[in-house]
Amino acid sequence: MPPMITLHRCWFPVALLLVLSGCAATLRPWDCSDSVQNPIYQENDEWVWRTTTGHETAERVGWLDEGNVYFYTSLDGEQIGQKGIQGTDEVITMTNRLVTHSEKSWDFPLQVGKAWSYMQTSYPRGGGPMIWEQHRREVVGCEFIETPAGAFRALKLLDTTPDDPLISYYSWYAPMLKHVVKREYVQGAPRPMTADEPGAELVRYTLQHPRDDR
Repeated sequence: MPPMITLHRCWFPVALLLVLSGCAATLRPWDCSDSVQNPIYQENDEWVWRTTTGHETAERVGWLDEGNVYFYTSLDGEQIGQKGIQGTDEVITMTNRLVTHSEKSWDFPLQVGKAWSYMQTSYPRGGGPMIWEQHRREVVGCEFIETPAGAFRALKLLDTTPDDPLISYYSWYAPMLKHVVKREYVQGAPRPMTADEPGAELVRYTLQHPRDDR
C-alpha cells in the first residue's frame, strides 16, 4: 500500500501539469498577423443578436446564387426584410421601411492595420429623400470576445463617419462564425441611438458545416 500511495503522489503533479498545459494550449494568444479570408456561407446559416434596447435581430442565409448570398432578416421573430451580398463589392439591405446600399463595406482579406472607406446610400421604400454617408472602417486589433453565445477569437473594427463624428462604433468579427458577434458605440459619443442601430451581441447561432477555427 505505501508504494501505491507514493506512486499516486508522484503522478498527481504530473497530471496537474498536463491539465494546465492543455488549458494553456486552448487559451494560446491569437497571431494578429494572420489574415482573414472571405467567408463561405451555407444555406440556413443563422445568427441571432440581442440588442441593447432588448430586441432580438436575426439573419439567416436564404439562398446562394453564383457567388451572391441572400439573407432573410428578422426582428423579434418576425421577418422584416432581406439582405443581398453581391460578390465582395456591395451589400443591399431592404426592410419594410428602408433600402440601404453599401459599396465595399467589407474588404477581405482582413488584417490588423487595414483600413478602407465606403459609401452608403439609403432611402425610404415608399419614396423620400436619399441620404449619402461616407464611412471609414479600420481593423484595429484582435482579441478574445465573450458573448452569450460563447467566447470567440475576433477582429476588432472601428467604424467612423467623417461627415458626422458622432457616429462611431466598434464591432467584433469572428472568422469561425463568419459574422460580427458584438457591436457597441464608442463611449462618449453623445449621439442618441435609433431603433435601427443599437449595440448588440450574439446570443445563438446555427452553422450548417463545421466551424472554421482559423
